[in-house]
Amino acid sequence: SLKPLLRQACSRTPHEGALAAHIAVSQGHIFLTDLLLSLGCLMDDSAGKSVCSHAEQSEHAFVQEWCKKRGKPSLLENDIHMLRQLLSSKKVKPSNVTTYISESRCMDANRWVECGFKTASESGPYGKSYRA
Repeated sequence: SLKPLLRQACSRTPHEGALAAHIAVSQGHIFLTDLLLSLGCLMDDSAGKSVCSHAEQSEHAFVQEWCKKRGKPSLLENDIHMLRQLLSSKKVKPSNVTTYISESRCMDANRWVECGFKTASESGPYGKSYRA
């Protein structure tokens, strides 16, 4: 399984605490970033900075544009998609689901607000609200 590698924080400067997707986006590898996120890399690094936060600080204008186009709502949608996959799998232990929810913060109301959803009844990923 790739999950341990996708969730391993870098211990070397200048990327200390960053995950693979954060390093990829900061270096301008937006297609790799998309792939890593789709494989289950978490949206936040160990310091709580999102992939978009790293993209916004990139020296590459196309990376900053990628972040604007992709936006935080689609990053949340990726996390919700991964959660749905976990829930639909018959081989996943409940503790793995709990860990994913905790690490990804995909069910955290503050995460939804950070991603631009202002009310709990506003339609979010998959047309569902935080309340749904």
